[in-house]
Amino acid sequence: IAANPPSGVAGFYYAGTSKGEFFVAENGGGGTVGTSGTEAWQQRHTGLPALPVEDIAIDPSDARIAYVSFGGTDTTSSRVWKTTDAG
Repeated sequence: IAANPPSGVAGFYYAGTSKGEFFVAENGGGGTVGTSGTEAWQQRHTGLPALPVEDIAIDPSDARIAYVSFGGTDTTSSRVWKTTDAG
């Protein structure tokens, strides 16, 4: 899990799992998780490898810019992905 804002301040939150799932929430998250567009935590997966999320880093000057690194044994997938629009 990575968060850009100080505690209690609106911003973007990012979370990844060992199953390769990657989620983004705005304004603190909380609530449900899914892909329908109505949940607080939106799953992002288009173009991302199905590999474990190893680390997430957020640009301190722009919370919409984040880097996600993936692990695992797949040698054909890119390992570091960048978003410039929060997912």
